[in-house]
Amino acid sequence: MPRAWQGRSGRRGKVVAATGTLCYGWASLTSVAYCPPSREKNDVLRSGELIEVFESLLEGLQVLSPDWRYLYVNEQAALHGRTTAEALIGRRIQDCYPGFERTAIFAQMQRCMTERAPTTLENEFRFPDGSIGWFELRIQPVPQGICVLSVDITERKAAEAAKRTAEQRLLDAERADTIGRHAAGAARDFSNYLTLILNVATSALDRQGGARSGDLTTIVELTRSAAQLTRELLTCGASGPFAPRPLDLGAFVAEKQRILLSAVPQRVAASLDIAPTTMPIIADPTQLERVLIQLVSDACAAMPDGGTLRLVVRDEHVRDHPVLPEGPHAVLEVVDTGRELDQHSQRTLFDPRRDRAPDGEPGFGLASVAGIVRQHGGHIEVLRAPVRGSTVRVLLPLAERTAEPVQPERAAPSGAHTILVVDDSPDIGELISRQLRAADHKVLLAASGEDALVLWRQHRDRISLLLTDMMLVGMTGHDLIRRLRADRADLPTLCMSGYLRPESASQEVQFLEKPFTGQELRERVAHLLAGATDAG
Repeated sequence: MPRAWQGRSGRRGKVVAATGTLCYGWASLTSVAYCPPSREKNDVLRSGELIEVFESLLEGLQVLSPDWRYLYVNEQAALHGRTTAEALIGRRIQDCYPGFERTAIFAQMQRCMTERAPTTLENEFRFPDGSIGWFELRIQPVPQGICVLSVDITERKAAEAAKRTAEQRLLDAERADTIGRHAAGAARDFSNYLTLILNVATSALDRQGGARSGDLTTIVELTRSAAQLTRELLTCGASGPFAPRPLDLGAFVAEKQRILLSAVPQRVAASLDIAPTTMPIIADPTQLERVLIQLVSDACAAMPDGGTLRLVVRDEHVRDHPVLPEGPHAVLEVVDTGRELDQHSQRTLFDPRRDRAPDGEPGFGLASVAGIVRQHGGHIEVLRAPVRGSTVRVLLPLAERTAEPVQPERAAPSGAHTILVVDDSPDIGELISRQLRAADHKVLLAASGEDALVLWRQHRDRISLLLTDMMLVGMTGHDLIRRLRADRADLPTLCMSGYLRPESASQEVQFLEKPFTGQELRERVAHLLAGATDAG
């Protein structure tokens, strides 16, 4: 009779004699079969000792007969299958795991069984509850059929997948940043042209007037519409005008609830889930409202046959993020049950060159959203739902900061002033000079930061105000401001640009967005000069 044995789990079984060898690379394992009556007792004991070894392996070990019945299963192999050895031994693998005979791994096992060819492979196994396990399998022919050694590599696969996801996110962020830079660079030149067109049209409109001014009025209106498109491009590149202040994200979303729900059609059921935030975010309210409306509108568009939409606001401490630094963030989630995104759509969702199905509308909306989020120091990502729909997550850093005090309005001063104008576009420089001279100001015009420094040294005591473009060849407008204010800290400064990054706007300078009219320019200059006069 076979000898009884007990494994490390306390499970008892019967030791059987050896009839062959399970050869597996690093070791030769005694196979399992019934003990012939002629075998010596010592051989049986040795077999029992080997069974104890098999039960102690960290790898799963199983032996299957040619008719696919389990002859032996060690404890680890049973754990890999989320079952017990007793539930498997003596039964066919097809009966234990229905449908297994239609899998690629079964085909490999069958090839090993018939052709006696060993193989090694990785297998993705779906359990009955829908979860996934990954196993490295080494399949070896043995006299009793085949032996399968299994190693659970699920955690390794999850780590590899997380690494690939992080790398892809980083590549997507870098790609989006490159696209944004190109868009913003083009927008800068475009804004210069629009400034010229707008001022030529408004000047002609002022001179002509009357019934013949209809075409000029149309040109002005179209130019301002083109300026709005330019701002779209600038926002894609995180370069638009930026007026941040402390905001409670949850309170802000609740305040905009009526506006947001007005964008939701009747076919969609919408709800808000707002948790109180611990600290405010620093955000531009206008741009943040645009993010909310765009995300809600896109989520509704993804549900043409109806569905549910949920807005979630909460805090989250970010760790090990491929883009964001560790720390507390406010999280805005827009969850929908719409069309499932494929991997390509998920990667290109924020690409301004992408066309949105089904009407082919250019994807500037979501590209602008991504630019706004980056401008606020945050990150946006899209998660596909397990069954249907998607979740757009916006993460914005939490920070304690007080709002900048609002400067009171001051009356415009009288009298002429000397203004240092710096712009590397000759046409824009000449245009600004004419507009300022029309207000009786004297103008010193420089085409670069270096030229401006020369004029500053020659006329320092006469210059009342610095008016500079922010993007100059060589020395930037930001660098020029810093150097001149090192010489005179109270120098009034007005920076103008169609390409402005938040770090430039955060300096203690006023900003004039291109395109602008001559009247807008003169009003801003007068305001600054009035402030300098009052401060003096």
